[in-house]
Amino acid sequence: MNNQPPAADSNLDTVPELHLAEPVLGAEALQRAIFNSANFSKIATDAKGVIQIFNVGAQRMLGYTAEEVVNKITPAQISDPQEIIARAEALSLELETHIAPGFEALIFKASRGIEDIYELTYIRKDGSRFPAVVSVTALRDAAETIIGYLLIGTDNTARKQIEEQLRHSNERIAIATESAGIGTWELDVTTSSVTWDNGMYKLYGTTRKAGTDLYVAWANSMHPDDRKRCEREVATAVRGETEFDTEFRLIRPGGEIRYVKAAARATRGPNGNVLRLTGVNVDITGRKRAEEALLQAGALQNAIFNSANFSSIATDSRGVIQIFNVGAERMLGYRADEVLNKITPAQISDPDEIIWRAQALSLELQTPIAPGFDALVFKASRGIEDIYELTYIRKDGSRFPAVVSVTALRDAEGAIIGYLLIGTDNTARKQAEEALLKAGALQNAIFNSANFSSIATDAKGV
Repeated sequence: MNNQPPAADSNLDTVPELHLAEPVLGAEALQRAIFNSANFSKIATDAKGVIQIFNVGAQRMLGYTAEEVVNKITPAQISDPQEIIARAEALSLELETHIAPGFEALIFKASRGIEDIYELTYIRKDGSRFPAVVSVTALRDAAETIIGYLLIGTDNTARKQIEEQLRHSNERIAIATESAGIGTWELDVTTSSVTWDNGMYKLYGTTRKAGTDLYVAWANSMHPDDRKRCEREVATAVRGETEFDTEFRLIRPGGEIRYVKAAARATRGPNGNVLRLTGVNVDITGRKRAEEALLQAGALQNAIFNSANFSSIATDSRGVIQIFNVGAERMLGYRADEVLNKITPAQISDPDEIIWRAQALSLELQTPIAPGFDALVFKASRGIEDIYELTYIRKDGSRFPAVVSVTALRDAEGAIIGYLLIGTDNTARKQAEEALLKAGALQNAIFNSANFSSIATDAKGV
């Protein structure tokens, strides 16, 4: 049997006898790992792509019984045909070789020894559809010949719903919010005087009046809970100890609250003393409303918190956890209040794997990437949805493998306000892979032994 991928939609009437069944017959651990998981669809095929295993998860997700598909169809026949055509065309361009739009397009990378994870729409028996994330691995015998393929799928509906809710939320915010106002100002340290440009007056909703102390006006218009902090930050910037860069709430005439980001550059004299601060104030109310919408939108919370099969972790733009759903609590053993506003996802991940990922991405993208939260979200921050494998560490110190999907969360203006990491427990697939390896070793030992005659039959004894 060669190790080339099959042609698209092979003639099923000429499929040879099942070769994948040999390691499965005696591998109870493999059967338990595959058939006892209803959260994942596990479909194993022979080398031609004809389905040989269709587990309870696949039956639940797709609506077929195993008897309806085993030895009858390929996974391509329960997948969106247009997506398969598009995938074949994309792979043909990427790999510079012709790939037929059928089962070959689903397993081509795996047949070359590359584990492949992609998104695909599955079609149920009743004709309804659902998005899935599918992981494909080639199954090989002791001689490294491909004897079939294992396709493990998870229902991706929850994440798609979250993306849709975010999109609608951001559209509403974009319509409701005004374009950001910008104003510039200067503080002369030697005279303790402040000057504003017209943008500052517009931002603060006030008019020029002779004799107005603009520093006092700035402080008095600030929300009381932010005033002392901002005054301290100005004072340390004037002394030259820190750069001035802060956010605060502005109360405009009439009581309207706007959110402002203020930053300034210091000009120093020959002795190093700060002579003046030249600053910019930017209205960031739109971004803040988007953040609030992210955390408060009922539809988003329902989509995230009602799913216990996925760990859904949302962070702010710095990586600090803001949402930690019931799935994350169940998988990782932490309560939400133990992690919210305290840690980043990097602190519950294997540190050695993060270092390795940072090094690999630095080489791939030819830019230095720090081994921390940045390594987990770097691709997503560049607009590339990223799916990778990672080991999570539970509160009790135990570990489990996860497949993590990362998406950048953006406000109405397209600025990143955080990240959404959706994870699935990958233990079942890892156990299945390990069982397959053990089954292969056992098969090799049995069938290569000259002391035993090994005869396998079908159910009729042939």
